[in-house]
Amino acid sequence: ATRLPLVCPNVGYRYFPKMQPWEVAIIERYVQQLPRDARVLEWGAGRSTVYFAPLLAGEWHAIEHDADWYTVARQWCREWPHVMVYHVPVSQPFTDWESDGTLAQFAAYLRYPQRLGQFNLVLIDGRCRAGCLATVPTLLSLDGVVVLHDAERHEYQAALAGDLMPTGKPDFDNVVKAASDSLNGIVWKDDAQIINASASRRPTSAIVL
Repeated sequence: ATRLPLVCPNVGYRYFPKMQPWEVAIIERYVQQLPRDARVLEWGAGRSTVYFAPLLAGEWHAIEHDADWYTVARQWCREWPHVMVYHVPVSQPFTDWESDGTLAQFAAYLRYPQRLGQFNLVLIDGRCRAGCLATVPTLLSLDGVVVLHDAERHEYQAALAGDLMPTGKPDFDNVVKAASDSLNGIVWKDDAQIINASASRRPTSAIVL
């Protein structure tokens, strides 16, 4: 098997997120560009928490619905006082891996971040991702960005295809540039090689992976 490149020097290979290397590179470089007092929200604690959080000087808040996985993630993150991991159980019976979960099943999970304030970056990589995406506009700071992992899955398309197209901050070209710059040396040698691209804005500024 091909060994994935270890980009982050702060953690071991076993903590590499369950993502493609180019996806990890985009998130890693974006986190590194955040201001020192930045605040990050992550739905779905785990390897991504351990991998990305040490790159942040500000606060990292991770929410997990599964009690056992929460315990593991909290143990992994014990060395970093700026990382907060919360266990928020489901509101109705739910069986993992049978579905992504409904709004009713994950009502508390979706509401919990409201008590935590606003965030510069929201990473959606847990359960009920469509519900998380719909909740994001109330959680983002003025220049905030949301990253939706596995955005190609059919169950997320309705949430992505919002009819309301924003015209406020952050500037559209700044979001696109951050994504294209992150892929330099990974997908292309330099983003100056790009000759054609298609992009659109969603109700929140989003990087979809």
